[in-house]
Order: sequence, then C-alpha cells, then structure tokens
Amino acid sequence: MLVILLLLNIVFLNFYCFSIESEEDFLTKIRTSFIKSILIFSLLVFFPTEILSFFNGINSSNIVFYWSAALLFLITLLLFKRTPTLEKKITISKQYKNEIYILGFALIFIILPLFFIALFYPPNNADSMGYHLPRVMHWIQNKNLNHYITSDARQLFYQPFAEHFILHIKLLSASDLWVNLVQFFAMVGSVVIVTLLARMFGLNYRYQLLSALLALSIPMGILQSTTTQNDYVATFFFLAFLFFGLRAIKKNGTTVFSDVFFSSIALGLGFLTKATCAIFAFPFALYFAYVFLRDYGFKAWKFGVIYVFSILIFNFSFWARNYSLTGNILGEKAVVNMTENDYITIPFFVSNVVRNIATHLALPLGNRLMNKSVIVFHEKVLKISPQEKAITFCAPQYEPFFAINEDVAGNFFFLFLLFFLITYFLFNF
Repeated sequence: MLVILLLLNIVFLNFYCFSIESEEDFLTKIRTSFIKSILIFSLLVFFPTEILSFFNGINSSNIVFYWSAALLFLITLLLFKRTPTLEKKITISKQYKNEIYILGFALIFIILPLFFIALFYPPNNADSMGYHLPRVMHWIQNKNLNHYITSDARQLFYQPFAEHFILHIKLLSASDLWVNLVQFFAMVGSVVIVTLLARMFGLNYRYQLLSALLALSIPMGILQSTTTQNDYVATFFFLAFLFFGLRAIKKNGTTVFSDVFFSSIALGLGFLTKATCAIFAFPFALYFAYVFLRDYGFKAWKFGVIYVFSILIFNFSFWARNYSLTGNILGEKAVVNMTENDYITIPFFVSNVVRNIATHLALPLGNRLMNKSVIVFHEKVLKISPQEKAITFCAPQYEPFFAINEDVAGNFFFLFLLFFLITYFLFNF
C-alpha cells in the first residue's frame, strides 16, 4: 500500500497550488490548481527517475524514501499557507446546483466504473504486453533507464515518460493492479482542461459541463483510460500546453511567466511521452510566437528560451541514450519507418483520409456497402490498392469493422458531429 504515497503527494500538491493560484472564480481556481498540481507532480517523477538512473539507484527503497521526503516537505510548506474557508466553498457551490447534479451523474455512471476497471483489472492489451510494461520491468531489473538487448525495439526508442509513472507505481506497489491509473488520471485531467478551454472561449458552466461529457464519451478514450497505453497521457500534456499558452497570451503582468512556465513543462513532457505531440503542437507554437512577438517585441525571446529549454532538458537524456546506441537521437531508423509513409502524394493522402473516415463510419451491422464503395473508389479513381503497403501499417486486408478495442475503435457520433459543425459554420460564417 505504499503507492498511497503518490496519491497523498498529489492531494497536498493540489492544496498548495490552490493556495497560490491567482484565479478569482472559485471553480476555475480548483480546476486550474488541479492541472498545475499534475504538472508539478510530473516534474517530481521525471527528475528523480533520471538522477537515480544515472547512479543505478532505481529500486523500491530509494523511491519510498524520496516520496516520503516529498510528502513531508509539502506538508511543511502548507503549514505556512492559508486556505479559503469552507463557508465560501459551500456558498459558491449552491450557485451551480443543477450542474453539480449532472456532474454527479457522470461521476457515478462513467468515471467511477472506469476507475474500478482500471484498478481491479491488470493490463492485458497487446501494446501493454509488448513494450509498455516489459520496458518497466527491464528498468527495475537493471536499476537504470539505459537501453538493453531486446527483441522489440519499441521498448527502447518509443518515448518513455508515461512508463516513468508506471515505474514508480510498480516499485511502490509491487503489483500491476495500479498501473492503469496513469491513463485514467490523464483522462480526468484532459477532461478538466477541456472545460477550462471551453470557459476561455466564453462558454458558461452549463456548456463547460457539456464539453466535459462529450470528452468523456469518446469511445477510444473510454477504452484506453483503463490500459497502460500512453495516448491519454500525451493528450493531457498537449492540452495543458495549449491551455496555459492561450492563458499566457490573454494576460499581462507577472502571471504571464507562470503560464509560459507551465505551458513549456507540458510541451517538453509531451515530447517525451509521444512524438506526435510535436506535430499537433507545432501550429499552436507558431501562433504563440506570433502573438508574443506582436505584444512584446524583442523581449519575447525570453518566452522562446523557456520553451526550447524545457524541450531540451526533458528530452536530452532520452535522446542521448538513443544517440549512444544508434548514432541517431530518434533511435533506430527501422522503428521510425514502421509508421512512416514511404511516399507523400495526393492519391495516397486521399486514401488515408477516406480509409480513416470509413473506420469511424463502421457500425455493428451493415458495413458491406461502405466497404465495397471504398474498395471501388481506390481501384477506379485513385488507381491504388486499399491496403497499399507504402502507406499502411503492416498492410492488412482492408475491411473496416465495428470494434470495441483500444487500438481500432471508431467514433461515428463525433464524426457526424464534426461534419455537422463544419457545415453549420460554412453556412453561417
């Protein structure tokens, strides 16, 4: 039960972040403090893991001592901080009585069942068995994060930060029953940030709650929230980067540096969690750079340094291990080529778009006509195979099917909603 040390550290970090958060709106302050506490907790995971690895000191005793010391430090820190009175919390809560009832419904019928599934069912999906969990066991055996001999190169060259959390949980609990909670709490954090982004765009609490329910109902998200995959962890860091970056460009004064700091932490750790974070973050990073240059001129270089420094400091050790083994900071090129398109052409691009849309359109029954249409479209119009090896991972036989699986689950409702909103905005622009 030593894993409770991690939960206690998160709780006390929440209290501390709440005591120093500048937001005036109470519910917004709670949510923002929660996100900041997870980001700070991520720092508390990253740095000791790398330091202990350097000294071959990754073991249960050191991890227990570290988190015990961290907890004592946080408790001491909180003794010097004043917290808002309970009376104020109750008064503010009554203003949103209906919203709280709906939130309670979501908690009982969506979040709690997923929590118990994540807690009581050990991971058993292919990626967990193939590389997420084996790499953690190798780290524990070797007492460091160094690369090792393995038949599955994904254990070495895929970004490892989500597994850092699993490493600490494994060492404290000596069990696989807690490791799914990494993705679960990443899901909760992601949903909270979605509500904060909704508020930032001017939506009231009712629509913020609707945005949370929509985010909670993503089929792939529901399935992955109870596994040791890292997609929701990467999603959390990306959304945190986006939220604090947007908050930074909307504010003036000393709080801008605080928001840039948290945004940069999320960006750097997002890179260390999943490489695709870089693709999604790139256009927003350009937008932030433009706004900072417009508002601050040459002084904006300070913000750029913070972002670049965060990316480098969090990823340097991983890149160094890759370079030491392969001469390439990204690792073995064959691993990268597994998921890389061999050619980029218009027909190949259209093929990928059509096949991905078809995946989301798959229903429990009646997919034969859609499958045949996609195949005919490829053969007659694009003049390529629907399972073209150059742009298809492992090139299986093409056949979209309805699946309840954390790797291939589609999302018919959200695809329909997306097309509806695009059409609405086109006609009402």
